[in-house]
Amino acid sequence: PRSAGKTYEEAVGGRWKMDTPMPEAVKSIVVKDVNDIAAVTAEVDFVAQDYDGNLEYYQVSWSVREEKTLEREIKALDGISDHNPKYLLTMDNDPPISYNGIRQKYVLDWLLGR
Repeated sequence: PRSAGKTYEEAVGGRWKMDTPMPEAVKSIVVKDVNDIAAVTAEVDFVAQDYDGNLEYYQVSWSVREEKTLEREIKALDGISDHNPKYLLTMDNDPPISYNGIRQKYVLDWLLGR
């Protein structure tokens, strides 16, 4: 992929869509080559693949209400340059939220298919 090896800031360029500036810790994330499954799965908690080969990436944390914890947990997912779904599962029973396409979900809702 064309972004592999670049910092996240370089890869995103002027396409950052959030209302807040890109966090400093996110800017320096190096984008991994999604085809290097060994490197990706070494940092992401788990990767699921269906029979058709579609991937979903998951990061799991008890809580991400502290900014430092949130940044740490999304870092691995943010480094994946493909467009497959990425989820952050937590015990924070908050309304669903998305961080640059990474969907945070209450883990009990996810388990129950809601």
